Amino acid sequence: MLVFPLFPFRQSKIIPWNPLDGLLIHPESYDLARRVAEAENMDLDAVGSPRFTSHFASLQGKASAVAAGINAERKVDDVALILEAFSQVNERGR
Repeated sequence: MLVFPLFPFRQSKIIPWNPLDGLLIHPESYDLARRVAEAENMDLDAVGSPRFTSHFASLQGKASAVAAGINAERKVDDVALILEAFSQVNERGR
């Protein structure tokens, strides 16, 4: 497949799909979100799957414990938002 840039003097970049892009998680918190998923032995490619969402739904209200498990005690509010986002089915219909 050939990709032609819209402007002849600019190079086009193809940006790979990130499973976190479909969630209400700010890109600045992607690293923290990856750490949360890894700590829970969950693969980010499963975002939105029933197993993924039910696992994180069961962690609602446990943000302090999850944050402590990844040495992010100062980011408990961010972890709580990540847990909430992970517990919702994304718009891609997974």
